[in-house]
Amino acid sequence: SFRIKMSGANRFMGMKRFSIQHPGTRGYLAEWIYHELMKREGIIALRYKFIEVTVNGRNWGIYAVEENFENELLENNNRIKSPILRFNPDLYWINRLNELKDVNSFDEYATYYSANPEAYREEEGLKDSTWKANYLKAIALMESLRSRKISVSQAFDIDKLSKFHALIDLVGGEHSIDWSDIKYYFDPIKNKLEPVAYESFTYLDSRDLSGFYRYVELDPAKQYRDWHTMIFSDSAFFAAYMNQLERVTSAAYLDNFFNDSNQELSQNQAILNKEFPYKKFDKAAYYQ
Repeated sequence: SFRIKMSGANRFMGMKRFSIQHPGTRGYLAEWIYHELMKREGIIALRYKFIEVTVNGRNWGIYAVEENFENELLENNNRIKSPILRFNPDLYWINRLNELKDVNSFDEYATYYSANPEAYREEEGLKDSTWKANYLKAIALMESLRSRKISVSQAFDIDKLSKFHALIDLVGGEHSIDWSDIKYYFDPIKNKLEPVAYESFTYLDSRDLSGFYRYVELDPAKQYRDWHTMIFSDSAFFAAYMNQLERVTSAAYLDNFFNDSNQELSQNQAILNKEFPYKKFDKAAYYQ
């Protein structure tokens, strides 16, 4: 795989920074479908394409192009320039590597409680006073929610967050909502966070829904190691999530999606078939 950054004012398919990788890394057509569904529901989605790659005159075959977290992503999703945040996963991955080496350690430092919120392109963004002010607001929201000083609806755009999780369930991507993978955009107009679609893991079999076993009565004296247990335990959010889940899991919803996207889906399948003719697409899995 490659991480590519265009020089100067150059752009490729409208993108300044992107990755190219084997299509199987993200499950072939599954990742494209995931982003198309998100885009249709107004969720920030990455540009995701399939192309033939030539390196120094040698054909390397079909690759998947995946957009990175730049201002061009926001422009393409009709958002104004503002931070995209995550929880820093460095300590988490150190702990995972220790486990592989059979090093047993006290792993509390590897939970999201020990992970600081950070923004993509932070060094560049901090040079802009407006971006910096929005960054501080976004961090304050994430920290206030983490310490449970505010509700989920005070921190998030509930409509977008509930749609995001319902679509995660529709495609069987529950694995993708680990705290170390999630990304959020700060909307400076609403002063709220909203989700950014990334890496659906939908090549895995569906095992759970996002909200399974996560609606609990929160103990005021207890810290919750699972970010999403805290989110799903908010009754207003859980109700919105259930409403969206009922809506998107109807057969008619998928019928409309596949009818509307049939031409582009077929074009992407044709590109993949040049190298992977044995990778057949079966939409029945989504209905199941």
